[in-house]
Formats: sequence, structure tokens, C-alpha cells
Amino acid sequence: MNFANDYKFITDPKPCVIFLDGNGKVQTVEVSQKVADILHGNQSSESAKRRAAERHTVSLDAFDYEGGVFSVCDTDDGYSNAGISLNEKVSYVLIRMDPKQAKLLKKIFFEKMTQKEIADVEGITQAAVSQRLKVAKRNFSKIFKKMF
Repeated sequence: MNFANDYKFITDPKPCVIFLDGNGKVQTVEVSQKVADILHGNQSSESAKRRAAERHTVSLDAFDYEGGVFSVCDTDDGYSNAGISLNEKVSYVLIRMDPKQAKLLKKIFFEKMTQKEIADVEGITQAAVSQRLKVAKRNFSKIFKKMF
């Protein structure tokens, strides 16, 4: 039974804790039944918390976003008076994005590559590129709106 705290708890034949000491040497310590019960309770609690966290964690890559999220702000948002150009804003957002998503957006919008061309280069399907593009557009839009 492994713990997140880098030690192992065993109960057969006697309750023991096995861990690496500061010198990297394996140490085995026999513990009382009371300590064993506490360690077992902690292990159960940690496992339950980990499973709950996994259930409530969602990858943005799994979402199917609707279109129309890659829009430019062509109204006066207050930043044009501050001297920040649209190109600077786009660069600022791309730097803060996931590097793979930013690279995909650059290929599509700056290098004018087609989804099919990107798929061929990366050895994936055009549908996979399309899905990644939807997620990248959505993330770009979120960051852009948050920042500007």
C-alpha cells in the first residue's frame, strides 16, 4: 500500500512502515497496532481525497467548444489610448497560452496553413486538428477577454 508521502505501509505479518532515510537507505520500522490503524485510516482518507480530486478535475481539451470564439475586439476598450496595439495584445496572449495551442494558432492564422496540412505534418487526422483548434481558440478568447 503506497502513500503519497513516500513511504509504504505493510501489515503482514506485523505492521511496518518502509521508507528511504536521508541517505537513500531503505528503513523498516515495526509499529504498534494503534499506529497501524491510524496509518491505514490516513491511507484511506488520502485515497478518497485523490479520487474525489480526479473526479472533479476536467481537462479543457475534452470540451467541445462552439465556434465564433476567436474574435478581435474592434471597439475602444480603453487600451488603445494606453498605446497597446492589437498586434501587441495578440502577442501578449499567445505568450501566456499553452505553447502547443499557441503554435497551432500561429500556423493557422499567421502561416496560413490548412488544417489538412498541419494534420499531415503531425501525422494525425484533420478532425483532431479541428478539435485542437476549437480548444485553442476558446482559450485564446478567455485569456484575451481577461487581460483586455
